Amino acid sequence: MGMTMDDLGNLFEVIAMLLAGVVLAPIVVATMAAVALLIGRVVRRVLTGKVRRGYLRQIRTVVTEYEAPFDLRPAEIAYLYDTTVGKEEVLATVFDLERRGYVTVTALDTNDDFFIHHTDNHDYTKLHEVDSHVLAMIGSKGCRWGALQKEATKLFAEGSFGRVIERSLIELGFLRSHTTKRQHSHILARTVISVAVAIGACMLVYKGASMVVGALVVQLAWVPFLYQDLVGYMHKSARVSREATPLLAKVWPQIEGFCEFVKVVELDRIAHANRNKQQEYRHAVLPYAIALNLPVNWKDRFK
Repeated sequence: MGMTMDDLGNLFEVIAMLLAGVVLAPIVVATMAAVALLIGRVVRRVLTGKVRRGYLRQIRTVVTEYEAPFDLRPAEIAYLYDTTVGKEEVLATVFDLERRGYVTVTALDTNDDFFIHHTDNHDYTKLHEVDSHVLAMIGSKGCRWGALQKEATKLFAEGSFGRVIERSLIELGFLRSHTTKRQHSHILARTVISVAVAIGACMLVYKGASMVVGALVVQLAWVPFLYQDLVGYMHKSARVSREATPLLAKVWPQIEGFCEFVKVVELDRIAHANRNKQQEYRHAVLPYAIALNLPVNWKDRFK
């Protein structure tokens, strides 16, 4: 039996329907993703504004606690904000190690450089993994900040420092570890669903069902991809990783509050009741201000 004109017409309708789905689906995905991104930004501004206004109302209050929640390191908090690693995170970790007494920093006379070397009065075997990584970069004989920046650039290219931070956040329960095998399983499942739905739509059209119904069914094939893209955009607009856990969402207000507190201390120069502790007070939050890329001049501490 040969194909009749009706069969050819149905075949052309199927091809046209699939082409329409391929063209229209990305447009729908992009539009909905843009709307989700806009909503996320508005929500973020509202929530952040409330946190900052709350701290500014208490600016005259003497605050005695300035430790980061859950003992988060500066590099970890910065990573939760933008999921990138740069020299600011390394510099912040160096100053945080100095504050904790693990290294000493000595100013040099050339190009605002300084020398970093280990101290001898601490047990380095029990250090936080992020701190240990930076100490290994410094080396047992110490090094200049300029040399450390060059070494850090190599590690950024390899991604090793970022992986150290990710592992630490995963251990804290703030990020979820997705193995390559699990990612491949998700991709395979979404592909199978999409292909099955597309084939079903073609069968509906070929058997004489409405072309409109077939087109709607084809659009369902994009639902798994659309869902993942929308979730990704919403998480990015909230400035947390796409692998964020419910625990991170629960404690995020505390982290946001601490970061606003750092801004109040470093930028608004909140006063402390004990003037003798004012410099120590600012010295404690300086690493976090550097990691968050706030406009602070850390070179002033050498003058």
